[in-house]
Amino acid sequence: IRWKHYCATSIQAAWRGFVARRKLVGMRIADVLRAAEANHYDKLLYYFENFGDGIGNEADELGNNALHRASNGAAKRTVKLCLARGIDPNLYNGKGMTPLHLAMSTAKPERDAVAAYLMDHGSYIEAPDYDGNTPLLLAARLGRAAIAGHLLDRRADIHVRDFDGSTALQVAAIHEHVGTVRSLLDHGAPPDDAGADGITPLHEGVGRVNKGI
Repeated sequence: IRWKHYCATSIQAAWRGFVARRKLVGMRIADVLRAAEANHYDKLLYYFENFGDGIGNEADELGNNALHRASNGAAKRTVKLCLARGIDPNLYNGKGMTPLHLAMSTAKPERDAVAAYLMDHGSYIEAPDYDGNTPLLLAARLGRAAIAGHLLDRRADIHVRDFDGSTALQVAAIHEHVGTVRSLLDHGAPPDDAGADGITPLHEGVGRVNKGI
């Protein structure tokens, strides 16, 4: 009986220790990811130096690692730190987005600068998200005129099409993003390049509420 009691208490103690350690690790990872997204450089550096570079690849429930979270927060200093520590800029999160897609999607003030930095430091500029949007198509959809220009300056494919067969210029026209339409045209996007439905960007612009299209 004593032996059985000893075994039972030992197992319970080991389990409680495992649960406590697992909770502590989870709290640490959550703090790392918060630091990355909030641009807390010194805190993130502390974690890298004390727990190794691998901690930056630990992810949240949506598959976002430290670079994903830093990009989502348009946190340039922590983006730079994550890249310097070897985090792959082309990893997808659980929603099929790379750090570049996330940086483009945010409304934070440093968005354009962070996106450009990622482009210049290893981000694949033709990577499609799970919906088939390359960064250029996403820029057209979201109205990111400056980012579209950055992508085309780095030779992004101006003729790329989404799953529906629409070009970036068509997508920008459909969503009435005048600045992005102008940026695409300035970089040589053909206004008469028809989509799979036979409609050209010029046709898309006719009848739009925004007459600038």
